[in-house]
Amino acid sequence: LMTSKYGGKSFQEVCSLLFVVAMQCFIGAAFARISCATGVQPITGWQHPQDFKGFTNKLWPMYMQVGFCYVLAMLLSNSALFFINYPTQVIVKSCKMIPVMAVSVLVRGKAYPIAAYVRVAMVTFGIMCFTFFKKAAKSTKAGRQNSIFGLSLALGSLMMDGFVGPTQEEIFSHFHASTHQMMYYTNMWALLLLSAVMLLTGDGARAVGFVVKNPAVLSKILQFGLMSATGQFFIFFLVRSFSALTLVTVTTTRKFFTVLASVFWFKHSLTLGQWLSVAFVFSGLAWEETSKYIAKQRRRSEQVAPIAAPNTMTVPEEVDGVEGTSELVRDPPLPPHGSEDAPRTDGTQLAPGADTIQGSLSTRPPALDNGEAPTAP
Repeated sequence: LMTSKYGGKSFQEVCSLLFVVAMQCFIGAAFARISCATGVQPITGWQHPQDFKGFTNKLWPMYMQVGFCYVLAMLLSNSALFFINYPTQVIVKSCKMIPVMAVSVLVRGKAYPIAAYVRVAMVTFGIMCFTFFKKAAKSTKAGRQNSIFGLSLALGSLMMDGFVGPTQEEIFSHFHASTHQMMYYTNMWALLLLSAVMLLTGDGARAVGFVVKNPAVLSKILQFGLMSATGQFFIFFLVRSFSALTLVTVTTTRKFFTVLASVFWFKHSLTLGQWLSVAFVFSGLAWEETSKYIAKQRRRSEQVAPIAAPNTMTVPEEVDGVEGTSELVRDPPLPPHGSEDAPRTDGTQLAPGADTIQGSLSTRPPALDNGEAPTAP
């Protein structure tokens, strides 16, 4: 999309990445809106006109924060790569779990056990070491010097990433928004910010002019937008079903698993340091999954209620000012009317040896003197 020649020039030679990202957001928003129409969506997940009258406990500022931080993290990360060297790029791409956890704790007030911090450090350190131990010949950009501006962009990208996931998690838990609603509003707010920037910089006019002259580029833009929208759906679904930390763990380790799969598929060789890094990452992930399984089993065992004895129920009672409980035996079902075991209603006693009815009198009222049946109250 960016490097193919159209009329002797490529897309990246005419305009920046803003227009492509804006089209990606537009297609993603359209995809999500159509998906919302296919099923019933939670009413609490929609923005309403009256909600724009304030910020406190409102849904729209949270959607706006997610959309703005989402697109700013993407743009800052891509821009920072032009001003920092390769090892610094590795650190930036491997440390996304740290700001997500930091924002969840410091801003959202979420609590993590000490073991969770250790597992995040293990996975982050392992991925960094795995990349650092690559052969120096493959690191063509290692000689580039870092600049304060590039480091600032990288730090800003990490901060934006830290706010996206925890805010989405809070929207899902408090407002019960659906995956399609989250995807729709995230892309709409991001598109609003990108449109304003393109209008001020003139990048949007240049991009539209290039597309008008070369309509063949629209097919690549459409393909890019649809693939991005499909990926976004699974990303938002992962946050809604699990947590922001789970999402960033998946996105951080996906490249690691891709490289590791290519090692076995193409029979590449790894250094001792890389194998140790692999063991470090897998140990952290295995620890994470084991702890989740144990916690899940513990919750299940706590939710199992004790089975009460049949025909009994516990009722509170008070004896000599001391509260307690006692078991009340329920009456067995009455035999059918007209049977030999049916209770007598004429005032006579039961025959000797006949079964007794515990704890109740006959539920059938006696007949009236005039022979009429009693009326129901």
